[in-house]
Amino acid sequence: MTPLASAISGALIHFVWQGAIVGVALSLALFGLRRRSPNARYIISCVALAVLALMPLVTTWLLYSRPAPSRPAASAAVNVSQVISAADGPLQFRQTLWLNWLRVWALQLWSVGVLMFSMRLILGYKHAFTLRRRGSPAGEAIIGVVARLTKLMGVQRKVRALMSSMVESPSVIGWLRPMILLPPATLMGLTSLQLEAIIAHEIAHMKRYDYLVNMVQMLVESR
Repeated sequence: MTPLASAISGALIHFVWQGAIVGVALSLALFGLRRRSPNARYIISCVALAVLALMPLVTTWLLYSRPAPSRPAASAAVNVSQVISAADGPLQFRQTLWLNWLRVWALQLWSVGVLMFSMRLILGYKHAFTLRRRGSPAGEAIIGVVARLTKLMGVQRKVRALMSSMVESPSVIGWLRPMILLPPATLMGLTSLQLEAIIAHEIAHMKRYDYLVNMVQMLVESR
């Protein structure tokens, strides 16, 4: 195993307890902020996501830059592990062999997981592209509501509104060119105030860059 591969494997093993600590800390923080504004809980969750994304990179760099053990010590360890079996040897040697086995397979299992989650990410973007392409332009009334609310809420980008029967609830897709998808069945029977509330909710997601955060979250999960 190359030094870089060994560093990545070690970082993956360390991430088990590192991620557990971040998860517990986030749970305690959200519990402490349960009476605060949703934005405060949202920000602390984004900070935890950023920490989870940076931890493996920092750990890999620290392990990779750490001085390698001397060659005689390394060869001696290999010879001892070859002589003493995992079943009959002392506990420390069994633990060493188990950790070596884990370091070898951690990188391979992680690679399989990256491949699977990357395929999910690709399929998700393909589905979003299909929704954008097959959506039909909304009526003038909805377009007027969207234009008025984006101006009132301080959103500088132009926001399009599409009608799509492929979605079950109002949603937002896109970041550089965001658009609101509205299912025709859901909007039937709504009053003008209810329609404005739904559209304002989706515009708030755009203003807070929730789609970008979701994209970063999916990238973190894929890695």
